[in-house]
Amino acid sequence: MELEQLSTLENPYRDRDIVSAVELAIALNATDSVEWLHVGQTMTPAPNPFSITSSGGIGATVRIPSGTFLRIDQTPSFPGAFDVGDALLFTGLANPGPLTITFDVPVFGAGTHIQSDPANTPNYIVTVEAFDRGDRSLGKFEFSGVSSKVAGSGVLFVGLLDRSGSIKKLVLNALEQGASVPFAINAIALRTSIT
Repeated sequence: MELEQLSTLENPYRDRDIVSAVELAIALNATDSVEWLHVGQTMTPAPNPFSITSSGGIGATVRIPSGTFLRIDQTPSFPGAFDVGDALLFTGLANPGPLTITFDVPVFGAGTHIQSDPANTPNYIVTVEAFDRGDRSLGKFEFSGVSSKVAGSGVLFVGLLDRSGSIKKLVLNALEQGASVPFAINAIALRTSIT
């Protein structure tokens, strides 16, 4: 899996090397999560934007540029590669990203598993960028993936860890051949403390 930091000029904390990409869910060492099953039943639309609260009580607002979300579950017949039973949030077939999650309070880390809805090619790129409470970029990273219907493959974990605890907003996007495409994510893993 290729990982590349995109924005160095836009990252005000670059010299202090605070923000880092996380490619494995276990490496985030999450202490909280935002579960999409609380958005509604499977195969039902969800408003855009909508508010949700994490298991630990952190509020978040979730939005895409247009349209409505679709709350789905990974089943053997759904063309995704998440674990069967995962509650997913899908941007919708006509709704490419980016998907923005704004937290009520800053966190130390955030990440999710993501998979594009293959439009033209199974190869896709995911970008993830974090912003602080002043809406300044803390760092933007790029991950490469290949969409597959085989469970456990084609799904990327994308996350950011910020030792200063400044992540107020997370922006996710999936691209195929340079164009934004629809995508699904599972629960958002949160790191609410550094200890």
